[in-house]
Amino acid sequence: MAKRNFYVEGSTARVYDFPAVPKERPEAPRREERREVKKKNKPAKRVKRFGALSFIAFSLASIMMLFACANLISLQSEVTAKKKEITALTNKYESLVNDNDATKARIGSDVDLNAIYKIATEDLGMVYPKAGQIVKYNRATEQYVKQYKDVPDVK
Repeated sequence: MAKRNFYVEGSTARVYDFPAVPKERPEAPRREERREVKKKNKPAKRVKRFGALSFIAFSLASIMMLFACANLISLQSEVTAKKKEITALTNKYESLVNDNDATKARIGSDVDLNAIYKIATEDLGMVYPKAGQIVKYNRATEQYVKQYKDVPDVK
């Protein structure tokens, strides 16, 4: 059969009569396959979202964490050193207190109060005061008295 082309006047579109050949069109992916493809593409999009800004923020946070850890370690070493110093000073203080107590005991044992009384009364002529010879002063708030004037004569 011969192919005939003819012209139709008017407002209708031309229709060509081609032999019946099936059109090759690609198969559309099924819905399940589309879902799997979407699921596979999501992690890739997430990786793309982790861009330069996120990397910089993560790096800064890591650096700050490292500095904080280093600072903590240095402070702990300082505390340990101070504890050792306090222990050494406490031991030295206790040693000095013990030496001081031993010296006081040695000095106290060397003093013979009876010998002092005998020398004062016999050799130096000291006597206990009589009732009218004692003059009392008003006590100040301190534990000692400053003498601004001469002591008055007692009659």
